[in-house]
Amino acid sequence: MSIRLMTLAWELKIPATPKIVLLALCDWANDEGICFPSVARVASRASLSPRQCKRVLHQLADDRWVDVVGNQTGGASSRRYQINVHALRTGDIGVTRVKTSPVARASPAGMTSATTTGDADVTRTTKEPSFEPPLPPAPTSEGLIVPHQLSERERVVVVDLLDGLDVKTRQSLLDELAGQMTAGKIRTTPSNFMRVLVERAYAGRFTPAYGPGIAARRDHEEAERRTRIATRQAKSTSPSPEFTQAKLAEINALLGRQGGASC
Repeated sequence: MSIRLMTLAWELKIPATPKIVLLALCDWANDEGICFPSVARVASRASLSPRQCKRVLHQLADDRWVDVVGNQTGGASSRRYQINVHALRTGDIGVTRVKTSPVARASPAGMTSATTTGDADVTRTTKEPSFEPPLPPAPTSEGLIVPHQLSERERVVVVDLLDGLDVKTRQSLLDELAGQMTAGKIRTTPSNFMRVLVERAYAGRFTPAYGPGIAARRDHEEAERRTRIATRQAKSTSPSPEFTQAKLAEINALLGRQGGASC
């Protein structure tokens, strides 16, 4: 237990739910801010459901109060967390980041701009994206197309938030996120926006606004790509005009020699 870190965490001006989870992590951490409790233990300590606790942990990581620095996929052993000790001392996550390498795990238009749910009071404005984005990245292992605007870290958080939903709904939510980002409608972090979408999906209140346009454009681009491939294949199997003319000249010359021989 690190009493020093817990004392610092109590002084933070952040919402109650993230604070209690951060305090729980500090309770397990050493003075360097390292701890590795399971999600179930953190949820029990913070009086949250495992699913809600997982979302809050993602939020703390996204807001840079903690970093996941070991066992990023979970599994047989618990993840290893690094608390941003410097941020606790200053009370400002913008001063510096945790001096560790965060884990990376792999890596769109009906609703209006969503607001944060109260779990975070830090508002960020996303960079205005291009309306002609490049081709999307390769799909995930489940075939999901993730918005190309996301960083590698954001891809991990966003995909994790979709856990428990069917593939069709997950892709619809990803398309909505991509569409909202492309239109410059998001005024918070992509992961916070996705939390709102997921909550609405579970409540049966998700109505896509920008997502269908993203899906339609993707289908159109795929159809055009297939057309280009088919055209190239057709050209590669059809003789060029020059080749045809050369063959005709060769045949005519051969016929001419044969006619002269018969005389």
